[in-house]
Amino acid sequence: MSIFTIVPSRGRPARATEMAESYHSTRRLGTTDLIFAVDPDDVHLEEYRRHVKVIVMPERVGYTASLNRVASAVWDDDIILGAFGDDVIFRTPGWDERVEEELARPGIAYGDDLVHGRNHPTAVWMSSLIARALGWLALPYTSHQWADDAWKTLGQRAGLLRYLEDVVVEHMHPGVGKADWDDTYLSVFEAERARTDHAGFTAWQDLHLGTDLTKISFALDQIAAAGPRRE
Repeated sequence: MSIFTIVPSRGRPARATEMAESYHSTRRLGTTDLIFAVDPDDVHLEEYRRHVKVIVMPERVGYTASLNRVASAVWDDDIILGAFGDDVIFRTPGWDERVEEELARPGIAYGDDLVHGRNHPTAVWMSSLIARALGWLALPYTSHQWADDAWKTLGQRAGLLRYLEDVVVEHMHPGVGKADWDDTYLSVFEAERARTDHAGFTAWQDLHLGTDLTKISFALDQIAAAGPRRE
């Protein structure tokens, strides 16, 4: 099993580089990988390419759609998918060993972001079989906001959400004074977009959550029926 972390990013090559440096300097497993999903119209695209591993989206689609497009290309493999923003710093050496250990049993895991701690998963690692069963890594009924609420709701209801208190991935967010507000943040938190995302999350809870829980349960039952894998 390996970890493949996907990070949509726009207009922030310096922050992406800082995140990537923290990611690679703290990982311990050679199979732990990281890729940034960047829009084709990003004026900083060449700077991204000089410093980090990049996949260029065919069009500008936003945070959740970028996560899902990249994830769907790799989730047929037995891997762990990471869904992160570009505004985090990996602090714990060997975090990837801990994540792989925890997700040897399928689930959704998250670390301490030094903002919400146990209370809320602002970024997650998800077993690929769960994403494959759902047809998504990040809630497709939102463009960005409330994707994390969906991870929490789904993980709790399915009994698969696991908090890794010994893994620190610090969220460098302007809401807690750890970064400046920039155009990317302002576009995410624009009022109309926020209302639309919240409506999408609410509709999913009302109309699709039950079906998604059934999909996960069926996938896990299939794995259990197949028995332990032979190496």
